[in-house]
Amino acid sequence: MSEFKIYSNGVLCLYRGDDEDLVLPKEVIDISRSSFYNKRMRSVTFHENIKKIGDIAFMNCTNLKSIFLPKNIAVLGNGVFEHCDNLESIEIVNKKILIGKYAFCNCPSIKTIKAPAEVINRPATWWCERFDEEVIFPIALECFDKDTDLIKYVTKDKKKALDILVKAKRTDLLKMLLTKSPKIKHCDIDDLIDYALKYKSVEINVILLEYKNKRYFSKS
Repeated sequence: MSEFKIYSNGVLCLYRGDDEDLVLPKEVIDISRSSFYNKRMRSVTFHENIKKIGDIAFMNCTNLKSIFLPKNIAVLGNGVFEHCDNLESIEIVNKKILIGKYAFCNCPSIKTIKAPAEVINRPATWWCERFDEEVIFPIALECFDKDTDLIKYVTKDKKKALDILVKAKRTDLLKMLLTKSPKIKHCDIDDLIDYALKYKSVEINVILLEYKNKRYFSKS
């Protein structure tokens, strides 16, 4: 019996094997819902005939380390790689790819995301819930569905955040960063203000100084 159950139209609907390094058959065009749910492979090789990966197809594949999606993969379903706890890197080639909700949700180990700008700049309902700051900051602000999402994910490096906000001319988000981010500490503000002087931007410096003054007055 074959490890793969594949229909004549190229739809893969079931995998019975336990390969650590999985290579998909070239006749596969479409991977159906939950086909590899809870499997233990470390890697998957997607060939260029594949056009679609269905909902939760690789959900809970906790040993999976990296994903490379070739140019002909045009659709990723909802939750397709959700709860892949050890997934560290994602590479997407197709700039027109359609990505379902929560495709990489609850993937806390992601360190590297490589994708065309057209993909990166879309609303980010498909991103994972937990990001390292090294992944978050290179991503354009337009990734976030709501401004508050940016604040939620800003963690350690306020200077990187400031660089992005100034470049994007998002002084509104800069104010939110200073006043609403739960991870920012008051002791960092003076250092942040000194760093901001390099921009020679009156508007940016006024915002920072206003916040600094409010902090001092609130203590008195």
